[in-house]
Amino acid sequence: MLGQETKSSTSDSTIDIAKRYSETSYKYIKLKIFHLLTSNIALLAKVFVIGVLFLISILFLSISGALAIGEELKSMPLGFLSIFLIYLILTLIAYLLRKKINKSVITSFADKFFSQEEPIKPNEIAKKQSN
Repeated sequence: MLGQETKSSTSDSTIDIAKRYSETSYKYIKLKIFHLLTSNIALLAKVFVIGVLFLISILFLSISGALAIGEELKSMPLGFLSIFLIYLILTLIAYLLRKKINKSVITSFADKFFSQEEPIKPNEIAKKQSN
């Protein structure tokens, strides 16, 4: 009888431990996903705001540059055409480097997603749950 009671209590405690482990793992995964989503959304928002402001400043810089070049060449259309050619060359360079750009973006996101630094430790969740 004593052996069966010991086996029963051992299996019950093992089941309880497994349940707590699965619940803790589930909560950890939820927190990890939340952390990744919020940090990536914040990153996208910052990139968007900075990008819009940068594009506005480039627009004004381009217009003033085109006006200055046009004044120097005594032809406004040539000034705007020269700025267009500069942007065309930059576009071609970006097109030729597109694979390197893709690789660096994917690598940086993969490093962030699969980072070894865990923002939330599973044992911290277990401690909070037991309290």
